[in-house]
Amino acid sequence: VSDFPLRTRFSLYKEMFSLIPLSSLAVIRLNKRKIDEFIVVSELMRDNITSAFHISESDMNVIHHGINMENFTPPSPPILRQHLSEFGIERPYVLHISSYRKIKNAQRLVEAFGRVVDQIPELSLVFAGPTRNEYNKVKNIIQDRSIPNVVHLGHVDQHLNSLYAGAEVLCQP
Repeated sequence: VSDFPLRTRFSLYKEMFSLIPLSSLAVIRLNKRKIDEFIVVSELMRDNITSAFHISESDMNVIHHGINMENFTPPSPPILRQHLSEFGIERPYVLHISSYRKIKNAQRLVEAFGRVVDQIPELSLVFAGPTRNEYNKVKNIIQDRSIPNVVHLGHVDQHLNSLYAGAEVLCQP
């Protein structure tokens, strides 16, 4: 990557980070001999790039996303109950953290939940994340099919650890 200016290096990483769009594939094909090292976020991405471009695994460096342990340490049971009460959530619930991007497939999740909640009527589906992208489509499915117990919290800054800790299921398609 040393032959590329910093802006290009960042763009290459950014493009590869997002499911490898066609523009990134062209960049890799045209410049793979100039790239000293590939940084990828998962073993799966490494394996896909390695097999697609015949690049040695020794040229691939997997660096997983970091996590802030302070923000994601489970709270004590009384604090958990307090935070869930502040969110207006009762257990049990399925949690989905998303900005409603199409790749997260929130529409299918809502459709599946509509069938599950018939069997487990006390279950809720909780969405946390900004309401943009496919949000209106998801909301329309919920309204059109009268799917109960779906909660949209919007963007959540505080107490995200409580949302994770209180969930029966974390759904991250």
